[in-house]
Parts: sequence; C-alpha cells; structure tokens
Amino acid sequence: IILSTEESYGFAGFYKQAKLGNLKNGTHVIILNDGHADVQIELIKDFSQYSIEKLKSYVDTFLMQYSDPLPEIDDAVRNAKEKGAIFLAKINGEVQGITILVHTGFETFLPTYHLAYIGTHKGRKGRGIASSLINEVIQFSKGKVSLHVDLDNKRAKKLYEKFGFKHKYNRMIYTP
Repeated sequence: IILSTEESYGFAGFYKQAKLGNLKNGTHVIILNDGHADVQIELIKDFSQYSIEKLKSYVDTFLMQYSDPLPEIDDAVRNAKEKGAIFLAKINGEVQGITILVHTGFETFLPTYHLAYIGTHKGRKGRGIASSLINEVIQFSKGKVSLHVDLDNKRAKKLYEKFGFKHKYNRMIYTP
C-alpha cells in the first residue's frame, strides 16, 4: 500500500483500533486520498460525442439554484466550443462536473478567459471535482482568467479564494 502522510494517519488509527479489538465484526471502509475521488479531467475536442444540448444540460443540472436561463448557457457553450474550452470531470467514466471557459477577446484589458460556468453533480460535492476543474482551467488559461460568483454562494467564494482569485469589484448589469 502506498500512502501519503495525511492518508497514513487515518489508516494508522484504524489499524490501532483493530489491534485493540475495538472494532465490531462487519465491513469497514477506510477513506484515503483525503476523501477525494479519483477524478479524470477531459478537454472536449470531439463534439460528436457531446452535443451542445447535452453540455447545456450538464451545466443547468450541476449548477442547481445558481443556473442561468438556457439561452445564456447556450451562448457560453457555443463561445467555449469555438474559442474557449469545455472540460468534463469524470469518475469511473461518468460525467460528474463541467467547466465552461469562454474567450473574452482581450489580452490585457480583461483576462483572456472567463470561467463562465463550473458545476458538479449534487451527490459529489466536496470530493475535489471542482478543485480539479479549477486547476485545469488555470493551467489552460495560463492564469489569465476571471469569474463571477453569486454573492450568497459562500462555499464557492471560499474555494475560488483558495486558488488565488481575489474580489476586485462588483459587476453591475443594466436591465431596462
């Protein structure tokens, strides 16, 4: 067994309890890798396998209460397909997360890329999927990336700040 230092603490605690006879008969599960799942990130290049409609469905489903109207999602997915990037996070071959990275058309005025959408499967939150996607976005964009986050979404804000994103200003949109 190959363990990281952090993983060895959990395993050692389990082993100690087993040696002391403190475990009941039955099945026991040891969660390693800090409880994070083994995530594979795929940059979508072949859109015959993933239609625009399917990608929009992932965004809409995974964003839950933070989702936007479908025409806005459609616009972002089409931009990402042509000029940006779309990443899928998979566990055991099943899609568990998505990131839509749009190209802004700028090099210096605004960051070149904007992380338009990032969402994960409701039952997989806290398993490192969003972190894996953000890492991929930062590498792909060479750090030239911005994002918007709902002011009430404290969990997302904390995650973005962990990766070095800073709050710079409030975005205001004219709505007649």
